[in-house]
Amino acid sequence: MSRNWPKTSEDFPDGEILAILTPKSTHIPGGHGYPAHTDQSWDIMVYDTETEWSSEIIRMTASKEDFKAVRMTSPTIKTEITVE
Repeated sequence: MSRNWPKTSEDFPDGEILAILTPKSTHIPGGHGYPAHTDQSWDIMVYDTETEWSSEIIRMTASKEDFKAVRMTSPTIKTEITVE
């Protein structure tokens, strides 16, 4: 299975991106005058093929995991520099 956990923008493929988002909670203990709190965020897993992505959706649904499957498109960004 070909999937990855992207850590930088370069880890995302160009064009269509098939991914599964899973919620994550991280408890931050209090200290030094700051209160304890919990940060809410998302982990993202990117898949190379629709077959792998669909299979994981089926598996996670069957095991009643909390997730959101997404199909995203990375835009083409063009930068123009002119000197006058």
